[in-house]
Amino acid sequence: MLAATETIIRNKVETYWFDALMEGAVPVDVQIGSLVRWQGRIRSIGRHEIVIETSEGEISLPKHDITMVRANAAEEGSGPLPRPARPADPPSRTDLQHLILARYLEKKTSLVLHLVSKQAVVGTLIDYDNYTLLIRERRQRLPTLLYKHGVATLQSAAAAPPRGTADGPRPSQSRV
Repeated sequence: MLAATETIIRNKVETYWFDALMEGAVPVDVQIGSLVRWQGRIRSIGRHEIVIETSEGEISLPKHDITMVRANAAEEGSGPLPRPARPADPPSRTDLQHLILARYLEKKTSLVLHLVSKQAVVGTLIDYDNYTLLIRERRQRLPTLLYKHGVATLQSAAAAPPRGTADGPRPSQSRV
């Protein structure tokens, strides 16, 4: 069983991110899978759900279904959000995933994250915890929170094949 302080560290990025979004009343786009998207403002955070206020009313969304939460910076007045401080102590158990993420964070490597919804997100890792990744996407003013359970693969943008097929660019086709 985890100690209380370890639990806080495990969820630190998610908790801090949602607190900053709620305090600043920043509008968000919440994606569930690849098809369902909700737009609104975060009203409360539970252990297993997020409540957002939409134009239709309040909706409770289970965290295990959420792929990503993107701050919608299109509205006026949504300024930069403060960045959480990394805990001084490393995680209690060192695993390969944390070593790789720490390297990407330190080197500010541009990444390609392929989601289970078949969507690709390109950006730089800002922070992470055991359950979430905070990414600064290209052309987005505010970061995006991705749940790790929604990420299928993660790789350096330099190592990613060019756009087209999974193996590289599509060959040119000519018709006779």
